[in-house]
Amino acid sequence: MGSIVHNTQIIMDHADGSLVTDEQVAKIYLEAYELGEKLNCRPTFEVHVNMWSEDFRRVENVAELVKKYDIPFRMTLDHSHVIFKIDNPVEQEVFSIDKSIKQGDLVLDPFEENHVCGKWIKNGYVSHCHARAAVPNNPKNIWQHHTSLVDLVTQHPKNTVGRGIQYPFKKPNNGEWHSDWDESRLEPLKEVLRQLMVYHKNSSDTEFQTISTEFIPYPDYGGGAKYSIFENSLACVDWLKKTWENINKSKSQETGKEVIF
Repeated sequence: MGSIVHNTQIIMDHADGSLVTDEQVAKIYLEAYELGEKLNCRPTFEVHVNMWSEDFRRVENVAELVKKYDIPFRMTLDHSHVIFKIDNPVEQEVFSIDKSIKQGDLVLDPFEENHVCGKWIKNGYVSHCHARAAVPNNPKNIWQHHTSLVDLVTQHPKNTVGRGIQYPFKKPNNGEWHSDWDESRLEPLKEVLRQLMVYHKNSSDTEFQTISTEFIPYPDYGGGAKYSIFENSLACVDWLKKTWENINKSKSQETGKEVIF
């Protein structure tokens, strides 16, 4: 259909409840890669809740398995799924990443050294990026309750509220959002995007090609909210373009060239 990127999600468990292994994810990645090369469409495996990659520590493991075949590992960086877990004790208990965070083995804050998104960027894994706004300890989506139908899709118990992985990018009007809104809380999300753009500009071997806005109406995201998803997408695109223009004004220290995005 002309697409150059195909975002791919691999759910975290099998029908029998057992977790998908790193080897199994790598295997299906290799099969998808081979098909994608024939169709000139890159499959990119996404970092996402309820998927194998919600345990962020597994991404590098799978990438190393893939690289043994002299094939690049291409991922979709949806860093909102990382950002909303910052300062979020409940979410950090999922896959017990709280232990790695306390030990300093896993760093979520993009303003700190060796943060996980920065590692993925510097390793050249990122081929596609989703720019959905989320903030540290993102408010739960209290306006969206799970139903039995939603439970089949999101793996949430009935009558629980959305996890909350979306935050308005622009200031909502009165009554459009269930929580206080503070623009400064978006800085961690924006910082990852800045770092990704800078890396893309300065690297000659980057796999990164595309960014899409990702404001969506599902229960864990913007379901039940009254603000315009379309208007927030436009505001985010405007920020992305201006940020890239500012970064692109100065020439790369490494290559001395200007890059057109």
